[in-house]
Amino acid sequence: MMTIQVTIESVAAEESHDGIAQKAIELCAADKWQEGMAIAKTVKAPGPDLQYIMGLAYYNGKGTDKDVKKAIGLFRLSAEGGCPEGQHQMALAHFYGQGVEKDIAECIRWMTKSAEGGSVEAQRDLGNMYLNGIGVEKDVAASAKWYRKAAEQGDADAQTSLGVSLLNGLGVPKDETAAVEWYRKAVAQNYARAQYNLAVLYCQGRGVHKNYKEAYDLLLRAASQGLSVAENYLGCMFRQGTGVPQDPKKAVEWFALAAEHGDAIGQKNLALMYRNGEGVAKDLSKAVVWYRKAADQGNADAQSDLGTLYSRGWGVAKDDKVAVDLYIKAAAQGHVLAQHNLGCSYLKGKGVARNPKTASRWLRLAAQQGFADAAHDLAVLYRDGEGVGVDYGESVKWFRKAAEQGHASAQHNLGCMYANGTGVVKDDGEAVKWFRKAARQGLKNSIDSLKRRNLSW
Repeated sequence: MMTIQVTIESVAAEESHDGIAQKAIELCAADKWQEGMAIAKTVKAPGPDLQYIMGLAYYNGKGTDKDVKKAIGLFRLSAEGGCPEGQHQMALAHFYGQGVEKDIAECIRWMTKSAEGGSVEAQRDLGNMYLNGIGVEKDVAASAKWYRKAAEQGDADAQTSLGVSLLNGLGVPKDETAAVEWYRKAVAQNYARAQYNLAVLYCQGRGVHKNYKEAYDLLLRAASQGLSVAENYLGCMFRQGTGVPQDPKKAVEWFALAAEHGDAIGQKNLALMYRNGEGVAKDLSKAVVWYRKAADQGNADAQSDLGTLYSRGWGVAKDDKVAVDLYIKAAAQGHVLAQHNLGCSYLKGKGVARNPKTASRWLRLAAQQGFADAAHDLAVLYRDGEGVGVDYGESVKWFRKAAEQGHASAQHNLGCMYANGTGVVKDDGEAVKWFRKAARQGLKNSIDSLKRRNLSW
């Protein structure tokens, strides 16, 4: 069989200068870089579009030797000639400092020119930069505007990001139905992130009727592409029996996939399964391994749980100092249990020098988030004047907050405050009410208080 070979001579003989350039572009676009670059190098004065293509070839070493310096020079010529794609490449070069000095202002300048010139990649990237305040002041309205421009050109990533903006009212009026429509457009292109986002909406019944089967099918499609958040979500569905039969073993399988793909929440969930022996043999050492991987990624739940394992010596050598270090990291992210545990560590001097004042600060932060144990412990500090000045009114306030959540010790202590008229007007009826609540939870002190009054509970 004869093959047709495109040679420089035959093209030059049959086509004009512009025709040769276009042929080179078409060959490179068809992934025939060797032939395309052979032709491109014969063009004496390549235009911006060909300069961009040649820049890609030199940058990636396709059809020619890799030469980043030459690539950047061609991208610059292309950008200055008005080619949006060349402008986008110059923006990226300045953002990463590749072949040019890292310069975020220059990045934004070229990115904006490129986006205004119609580059879908630049429009999407500029949307991301405005959303996150990278090189520009954060502006969710500008972000949504650029996402929409890219989305209307069919970019699945931008369609998904626009859906997120609409779902949450970021720079646009909140519109869950419209968000679903944009997700569907991206799903039609088999875009995994959109499949996951739409699945979550089907589970929640937001913008669509709740439909776990649709959600499950979408999650499987996303997971088949290696999207770790979808794998983790499937694990959660099987663990909880949401929309599928409860199956801890399958949950472990999905969590393991997510964890292996680097998903911090998946790693934390896999650790939890090993810690509890759910769907897998209980193995605290393996729990520690996966908690540590998630903690190293900054997952606050993992940091807090791993701190507890170190504090108790479960699956790892007991080390209160390491526990405190982990609690500090999680507490700084607002993790309420870590804040409470850190407060207790400072109060008891476990793993850190005893400091009731610092303890009160962390206990207050946890109590303000509604954590009953912290509210109770903070009330005790105010009652006893430890780390804070004695303040019976504050003590009563925090005992009450914890007691109303069913905290038995707080209910008993609040009863005592009423019985003694400490921080409140003495009221034995109120005291008995709170003693009974605690007694019904089996708290011996409250049972004894009622017995002394010859009262039942």
